[in-house]
Amino acid sequence: IFPTKFSFMLLHVMFTLSCTCLLSSAINACHYQAYLGDFIVSNQLNGTVLVKWTTISEHNNDYFTIEHSTDGVHFTNIGKISSLGYTASGFSYKFIDNKPGIGKNFYRIRMVDVVMKSTYSEIKIVQVNDNAQHMLSIFPNPAVNSVSLKLNTRENEELKVEIYNATGNKELTKTCIM
Repeated sequence: IFPTKFSFMLLHVMFTLSCTCLLSSAINACHYQAYLGDFIVSNQLNGTVLVKWTTISEHNNDYFTIEHSTDGVHFTNIGKISSLGYTASGFSYKFIDNKPGIGKNFYRIRMVDVVMKSTYSEIKIVQVNDNAQHMLSIFPNPAVNSVSLKLNTRENEELKVEIYNATGNKELTKTCIM
């Protein structure tokens, strides 16, 4: 194929656009971002909330912040995860919220690129019930000389434990701050 005046002009235009994008990236003129695929929030059996998302692709993305709200309006940053930065095939990320509020919990992902431009995901909602916060495990069962208790509870919460034997008599009462 012989170059023509038209193909030379087209090549010049493509080169000019590429150079403009490269040179002007310092002033945030180029498009950097992560493209989200799935974004899921779900209750876990231990009372935590799993925040999980995938990217379809990432172009100069720096990090993700996970933001939480109990009213859907005022969000606070509860975590930060570094991005791969660039991937054409995407990636999966996850974060555990160890202290969700009782009731509705709102989550969103903030995607921040290398020039600190950010975009937000859609908002996801999960309902956390009080009983999910107080899941109790007792082991071993049956017990002979000792028993272990595992309880998920909020920080600084008072806990009263009463142990009864098989005939219904109280063997032990203990109160502690978790």
